[in-house]
Amino acid sequence: MKTLVIFDENTRDVIACVPENGDSILKKGVGIALYDGTEPIFLETENGIKLQKNGFIINLSD
Repeated sequence: MKTLVIFDENTRDVIACVPENGDSILKKGVGIALYDGTEPIFLETENGIKLQKNGFIINLSD
């Protein structure tokens, strides 16, 4: 089984734990999205990279 764990490098606090099968664990205030057959759209802002709300790209060539 594969498990993705996202954590703070300095404190090693877990931000998200996403197993291949089963329930995910997320830090309060953290969201998660799975894109399958689509790609997310990112916005570059002066405060960093953000995920476009309700936006995705569909690859029609598949």
